[in-house]
Amino acid sequence: MLIYHCLYSYSLNDAICILGAGEQMNDLGYVLGVLLGDGNLNQFGSHYTIRLKTTDESFALHFKSSLENITKKRVFFYHKERRRIWNQGSKTYDWNYREFTVDTHCKPWYLILKAMKEKVLNGLIINEDLVFIKALIKGFYDSEGCSNSKSIRLCNKNRALLELMQECLRRLNINCSGIYQQRTEHVLYIGSNSEKMKFHNIVGCKGK
Repeated sequence: MLIYHCLYSYSLNDAICILGAGEQMNDLGYVLGVLLGDGNLNQFGSHYTIRLKTTDESFALHFKSSLENITKKRVFFYHKERRRIWNQGSKTYDWNYREFTVDTHCKPWYLILKAMKEKVLNGLIINEDLVFIKALIKGFYDSEGCSNSKSIRLCNKNRALLELMQECLRRLNINCSGIYQQRTEHVLYIGSNSEKMKFHNIVGCKGK
């Protein structure tokens, strides 16, 4: 219980002392990055769940592995066949797909990750461990990002969250072209070839 108290109550530096500054901090950053995007922390009565749902199997397995590494708890992984039908103009679309779910039920780690997520959202991690920041960006990119030959983009409805990611990227000496509004979302845009190369080399993200 001491580890839970320390991680919940103190700073990321305390987490580094407890988890170690190597691979586990990388896993912690990745998990938190995902929780800023597609991941969820859910409480229903006395049940506390850390969960991700996605159509990307490799993304789900990466999150599962990182979550297992930091919590040392059993993490469930399963999939369901889904079907979505929708109309757009005069056309009807029918999409059959597989949805992957990763989840674990653990109140102490739910509380730890919730508290640390709040610290991230409040900008309290900008000057922290660079291994953690790289992994945080990678987790968020895997949730909310995409890239092509022209640009790398991070999309979210919360502009303040993208401004935080922009500041994290600056800590890694990666400069963004700007943040723009596109319909109901905001887009953090990296268009320079040199900055795209730095992003891929430093953060370790592949195009998708």
